[in-house]
Amino acid sequence: MLFAWTIFCPITPTSSPPGDKIHVSRPGGSGVVDGVSVRAVDPRFELFRLGEKYVLFPRTISDTQNNHAHQATALGTWRIENGKVIPSLRELNSAAEPSMDLNEFLYKIQSAIQFLRSSH
Repeated sequence: MLFAWTIFCPITPTSSPPGDKIHVSRPGGSGVVDGVSVRAVDPRFELFRLGEKYVLFPRTISDTQNNHAHQATALGTWRIENGKVIPSLRELNSAAEPSMDLNEFLYKIQSAIQFLRSSH
């Protein structure tokens, strides 16, 4: 499954700029193998909801001609709802504290990125 996303607020300076479009696929899909229809789905990974905002940490698909093709992962995807981030991985979503304040989440991510950059 392939989705087109518009960048709203990049987290790192190396991210695509606001307004830029990227294409993000999800693991799974359907096809025919040896004449048999096959459909693969990760039931732990919530389906994307159209019109919702997400925090994504997608993997870049390296064999594409540009850097605008990415694959979402269940561990790297959070939906934003009412100022909170909600993990797309169902096991994390059903935990005792499934969501975190968006600003606190972004602060922790940016702090971690800054720490990693300063330690190299």
